Amino acid sequence: MISDNYYGIEDDDEDIDYDYIEHTNNKWQNELIGIYPLSSVLRSYENLLMNWINESVSPELLDYDESSVKVLSYMLHYGRRNQLFCAKERTHNASNKIEYDLSDLYLYRSSYLIKMYLKQRLLKISQYPDYCIKNSKLQTDEDSNGNYNLTKEEAKFALKLSQLQWQHYNSVLSPIHSIFTNDQSISIPSPFLHRIIRFQCKKTLGRVQLSSQLDDRIEIDLAFTNQDESSNNMPDIVDISEGHIYTCRYTQVKPLLSTNSIQLWPWPPIT
Repeated sequence: MISDNYYGIEDDDEDIDYDYIEHTNNKWQNELIGIYPLSSVLRSYENLLMNWINESVSPELLDYDESSVKVLSYMLHYGRRNQLFCAKERTHNASNKIEYDLSDLYLYRSSYLIKMYLKQRLLKISQYPDYCIKNSKLQTDEDSNGNYNLTKEEAKFALKLSQLQWQHYNSVLSPIHSIFTNDQSISIPSPFLHRIIRFQCKKTLGRVQLSSQLDDRIEIDLAFTNQDESSNNMPDIVDISEGHIYTCRYTQVKPLLSTNSIQLWPWPPIT
């Protein structure tokens, strides 16, 4: 058995000023957030992290988390500007260096999360640009605060990519176009919505009946607890409890994503 001091590391916990570290961290958090309360910034960070994981697991494009991206983007702009201002005003000492490093770490973490969330969405759009254009709800000026799963910038990206793809196909196939004279149309590639996924329940839902039909219009029917006991033998009825992880088809739990009742579970886990 390896002892605690095997690597020559002394236990100096008593010499660590945790109160100072916590005070410094809270101080810089309050200086970075600007007009938004700290609770709003932390909630936006948690929501965006959850939506990033959901995007990485879901086969289709989910609703765009405009609120979280907006809050964290403003915090990044305000925090970086405040860093530059404080660097000119404060003296260079160990205490100020620690404060600057903590704030820089906080800004980098938020920036990384936004980039990874947007990158995951662009990767999905790049795989199925035509499908995303055809089946997504676009952002509009009249309903800019509503739910949509394709922003104006993403729509431009998808349209441009689609045009480049079809130009490439036509340039390659034009010399042998006569071979395909009988082709009236070309099918648009689409994601496989019936793939097997895992999800974790965020709040207890009770007994849920999952449809076993492979149809895009699958709905989930909640089974009331006062049904007779014979329903226990029915297929695809699951007792969904908080904190538990379940495996099923994506289309069977798709309606629950909009209710924020479940969290898609990546496999292998995101590290």
